[in-house]
Amino acid sequence: MELLSHGLGNAGSAMKDIEQMVCQDILVRQQVGIKKYGTTVAQNPLELKQWLQHAYEECLDQAVYLRRAMEELK
Repeated sequence: MELLSHGLGNAGSAMKDIEQMVCQDILVRQQVGIKKYGTTVAQNPLELKQWLQHAYEECLDQAVYLRRAMEELK
């Protein structure tokens, strides 16, 4: 990650803060997933096709959220 913030001055420090926030968000999401599904992603025995289906559905959800936000900015 150091390469991303190299030479950015104060922005480099802000990027590290952002990265730490993202890492914290990942930890929180992991705990939510463990509570909801009783397992971690690494321990989940889904087949590759099922993982791809989940990822695809998440992308569709993201597209809906983005479109809704874009409409709000009009």
